[in-house]
Amino acid sequence: MQDQIMDILKTIADDITQVKTNVERVEARMNQMETGLREDLGRVEAHLGQEVLGLGQEISRLGQEISRVERSLGQEISRVETSLGQEISRVETSLRQDIVRLENAMEENDGALFDGYNLLHDRLGRIGKQIDRMAMTVEKHSIQLAKPSAL
Repeated sequence: MQDQIMDILKTIADDITQVKTNVERVEARMNQMETGLREDLGRVEAHLGQEVLGLGQEISRLGQEISRVERSLGQEISRVETSLGQEISRVETSLRQDIVRLENAMEENDGALFDGYNLLHDRLGRIGKQIDRMAMTVEKHSIQLAKPSAL
């Protein structure tokens, strides 16, 4: 029985040794995995760092592009404002000249109308006097016609 116990103890010792070996292999494999994960993590961090740096550069480039567009828009707005100012000034000058020309034409027309009014007034006055004379003549004829019939 002692031999059996010894065999069992030897089997247990072999099993424990095998378990220790398996545990050591698992630990070694875990260490390799940990090392691999750390390396992968380092690569990911480096890649992310490059991506972040690239994004920073892209943001900087976009900022420069926005500044360029703002300058360009400012210049274009200034050009349009200047052009509009010149056009408005040209139109104002043209309108002033047109108004002066119309005022001069109106003065001439007013003078001609007033002269025409005066001529018409004089003519109507003469016609009125002629009508008055004719009316008096007709009255005289009426009176003369009325006198013989009254006799």
